[in-house]
Amino acid sequence: MRRKRSGLEVMKRAVLALFLREIRTRFGKYQLGYAWAVIEPVGLTAIMILIFSALGHAGYAGIDFTVFLAVGVITYGLFSEISNRSIKAMEANSALFNYRPIRPIDTVLARALLELVLHAGVLFVLLGLYWLFGGTVVVSDMPKLLMAYLLLTAFATGVGILYMLITDVYSDAEKVLPLATRPLFFISGVFFSLESVPRDYWPLLLWNPIFHAIELSREALSDGFRVPGASMGYLASATVAVLAVALFFYRWREAKMRLR
Repeated sequence: MRRKRSGLEVMKRAVLALFLREIRTRFGKYQLGYAWAVIEPVGLTAIMILIFSALGHAGYAGIDFTVFLAVGVITYGLFSEISNRSIKAMEANSALFNYRPIRPIDTVLARALLELVLHAGVLFVLLGLYWLFGGTVVVSDMPKLLMAYLLLTAFATGVGILYMLITDVYSDAEKVLPLATRPLFFISGVFFSLESVPRDYWPLLLWNPIFHAIELSREALSDGFRVPGASMGYLASATVAVLAVALFFYRWREAKMRLR
């Protein structure tokens, strides 16, 4: 007798199938393939390093400046790619909704998983190459790094689900939401740390969960670099709150989304 699959098992299989489909769609048509996942962040990080070096930036105590910038660029990229790519996740896979196991939320989860794998891989490749060429790379707390990346992925997934829901109701929002998100690049600590900002502005920065994820990741890849306001607890709380809101509205809207 064939065993009946649980809802969670069906969802896992659906997300894995969409994950593999996403890989083929994103990279299968290019000759360089997966190399494009490395080229973009490497190029952006190199440009920022050159700019800040030309400006005479001395870096921060306890962490190599190249590592500092690489972590900022790639960690923010993880949030940005998940949230923005979620906008069209349902539209790109709408033909698959004829199969009952495939649900709109599965498309966002598959894209989030792919971005996590890509950005974590790019980070370790970059740091590995930098170390091979004589740079200083310290991995002081791997569990903290993994937890920061997992929580940021979950937070971005919640934001991505909300983006998907908004664009399902207001189609023009797909052009506005990425623009609305872009200012976060400048206030999430991608190219600066909290200690370089006057204390009066700390509360304005510390409400941002992305800022916490970036600084916590830097702490995990440093020898003594610490940010007084960075909190894993705050990042976890913000993640739970966003996911709860996103799942509540998704459950309310799911039936109408599948009928599109």
